[in-house]
Amino acid sequence: MKRGILLGLGLMILVSGCRKPDLFSDKGPKAPKGYVWQEFEEVHAASLKPKKWHYSKVLLENHGIFRLTRERVSGDQAFLTGLTLHVFQNTPGVMDMKPSELAEKYLSEYAMDKQTLEVFVPKYSGNMVQSGGTYQSRMLLRGKTRTFKVHITALANDESGTLYLLVYACPASQWDKFLDTIITVGSDVMLDPTF
Repeated sequence: MKRGILLGLGLMILVSGCRKPDLFSDKGPKAPKGYVWQEFEEVHAASLKPKKWHYSKVLLENHGIFRLTRERVSGDQAFLTGLTLHVFQNTPGVMDMKPSELAEKYLSEYAMDKQTLEVFVPKYSGNMVQSGGTYQSRMLLRGKTRTFKVHITALANDESGTLYLLVYACPASQWDKFLDTIITVGSDVMLDPTF
């Protein structure tokens, strides 16, 4: 059952799309118990964040990196469990490819040396294309080789030139423990479909 919910995360994200998240007014959605809303103001997006998790961001030209992590990390320091939202803007001008092409390239290159557990067929909703999958691989992190599961949802807006990559990762041994958190966070990501 949870497996099907995880595969549908991107679709729920598309349905949750809004002009600009109005999260902090009385009209905004209420966060479920144990969660707060984390706004990514620079890219007109927001996500639920477990109250005890941490937020960090790195802003580069045409690329924003927003992280919600279980562990406190700084800068580009690696984490074990969390969500990274990559937002690539103006991909046709910067990378000479449409966001949907960049998503396809990223996913195929990512999967090259990973075990592919699940892939979902691209889905279309308005001006957004959703694709992605779940992968497993061994990585050297913090001096130890660990097996990780990673779920990636790519949302490409060819009209605006923006690509959103939502990357959920945690040690494979902890995947079932954090699956409910991944589903809760992933089902309430709000994106501006015109951004």
